[in-house]
Amino acid sequence: MAQRRVVITGLGAVSPVGNNVKDSWENIKAGKSGVDKITLFDASDYPVQIAAEVKEFNLESYGVDRKAMRKMNRQTKFLLGACIEAVNDAGYTKESIGKENIGITRHKILIVDDKAVNRYILGSIFEDDYEIIECCDGSCAIEELAKDKDSVAVILLDIVMPTLDGFAVLNFMKEKGMIDIPVVLVSSNVNDENIRKAYLYDVADYIQKPFQENVVRQRVKYVIRKYGKIRERYS
Repeated sequence: MAQRRVVITGLGAVSPVGNNVKDSWENIKAGKSGVDKITLFDASDYPVQIAAEVKEFNLESYGVDRKAMRKMNRQTKFLLGACIEAVNDAGYTKESIGKENIGITRHKILIVDDKAVNRYILGSIFEDDYEIIECCDGSCAIEELAKDKDSVAVILLDIVMPTLDGFAVLNFMKEKGMIDIPVVLVSSNVNDENIRKAYLYDVADYIQKPFQENVVRQRVKYVIRKYGKIRERYS
């Protein structure tokens, strides 16, 4: 097996002996232990009452807003803190390196609906896992696809919209050969004729309004997984 070289360009650490690389390393060299009395919960009923806890860690000091932190568990906060430190240690900035050179990218969900409330509901379902791009009509969606189609994991597309409707978007995608981008129709006007017409464009699925969050999440994620495997097979 051929050996692959790995270059470490930045370091980050959140540990029981320090909440950054410098403190962790200094305490390790000094022989300091991170083990102490358990403070995160009442351990008085347990035979063991000591543990190596991370202490006095505050992710807000890393520039992460409180709203985002409310959605994270404790371990995720530690991971994000260490990642931010490593990125800063590497001297990385958005200006110094293009996104095409980053090994991990966050795929996008393009939500196309003329009703702001529908875009908000759909966006809130997937915002933790995907970058959300919103469009209020078909012309905006076409502009987004022309600009950066490769990072779009799925399109949630309404049918009836001003300026350009959902079928205009589907027609554009067909003409441009964008058959590898899955489209899920989301509309209150999903009648037999629209369904028949939509399947002529090979849409992946359709979901009728009003939305049921669990149903939308499961069906859209299934479509993303399915098309992701197809992309891998032919890439």
